[in-house]
Amino acid sequence: QLRATFNGQGNFDQKFEFYKNVPLLVLDDLGAGKWTDWALEKIELLVDFRYMNQKPLIVTSNLTLGDLMSRAPRIGSRLVRADGAKVIDVSGDEYMIFKGGN
Repeated sequence: QLRATFNGQGNFDQKFEFYKNVPLLVLDDLGAGKWTDWALEKIELLVDFRYMNQKPLIVTSNLTLGDLMSRAPRIGSRLVRADGAKVIDVSGDEYMIFKGGN
């Protein structure tokens, strides 16, 4: 949604303020795909703001904590240092369900 603001779909500053201050932010599938420098910077700013202001954040990722720490150390360190932080490792096979077709 933040990227879409550059194509005229809303106001970036308003959306970013919303995500910074929403009562509970969920970043789903963090680390999926390739991160641009811009996207990494914005995620770091969000995580850092929520960390500094003790706002709840839930992050899901296909990355291990070690992978996240090496790929985005500022994000990883904030996630593990936050008051009440819990890292829950859920391991298992990946299952994809395809619909339609034959």
